[in-house]
Amino acid sequence: KDVGSPPGNPPGDPENQASRLNIPAEDDFGQVLASCSENAAIIAEAHFALGDEAAAQSALQDLVDCQEARWAALGYPIDLSTVIDPTSLSGAALRQAIAEQKYIAQFLSIDAWADWKRTCLPALTPAPGTAGIPGRLLYPYSERSSNGNIPDPGVQAAYPGPPPRNRNDPNPC
Repeated sequence: KDVGSPPGNPPGDPENQASRLNIPAEDDFGQVLASCSENAAIIAEAHFALGDEAAAQSALQDLVDCQEARWAALGYPIDLSTVIDPTSLSGAALRQAIAEQKYIAQFLSIDAWADWKRTCLPALTPAPGTAGIPGRLLYPYSERSSNGNIPDPGVQAAYPGPPPRNRNDPNPC
């Protein structure tokens, strides 16, 4: 059976598999700009940075609950409590769990990549045969007509060496 959004099928129709998955490029895709999960993750990060691990654990639980609710609303109930118990985490393990859950919640959003560049969490492994995970987006050639400050094209893709970084993002993970 084909997967997709036939014309006229409402988003919640069980026959409409693509809609249930909320797939980009489908007619009924709803781009998430700010989510319950993202807000809970930011709160968890902030509490952790302030040294309040109990509040960070509580916010991480909120993050997990938001993710469970989102998937249940799409017709795919999951129980993350079997995977992660925020109350059992502290220190670096708590920080790592917050980063992992935020990355999962924001996957397919450029925010996940920006957070990874900022924190180097979660620990990601570059694809085999590559020198690393890109530290910035490549500038298109069309940008040259309006911005004389971009680096030369040969510098943008420095493979097989490590991917180049922007001046404001100098720390490779």
